Amino acid sequence: DEFTPEESRVNWDFYEPRTMHDSSLSAAIHSVVASDLNLPEESYRYFQKASRIDLGNELLNSGHGLHAASLGGLWQAAIYGFAGIRMKDQILYVNPRLPEAWSKLCRCRL
Repeated sequence: DEFTPEESRVNWDFYEPRTMHDSSLSAAIHSVVASDLNLPEESYRYFQKASRIDLGNELLNSGHGLHAASLGGLWQAAIYGFAGIRMKDQILYVNPRLPEAWSKLCRCRL
């Protein structure tokens, strides 16, 4: 909320192509920002990249264990990005932006 949508987009356009994504947090947070900028294809692509960090071997180090912070980033991408859930001034805002490949987002029952 500190930046206008226009300022956010200018920053995205400058930094996104320059970002190396060496961090296990990078792709998930890029997914959230892309959702906020109404860039659904980029958002879903970054979400998939983030999911492969532990489900695949994106960073070539899955044998060392899970990346807990990256898993939290995936949660943020789903909740803040795709579900569009935010709290501001104690008011809940919901602005869903599901990927085209998804028909819904729901809580799993274990």
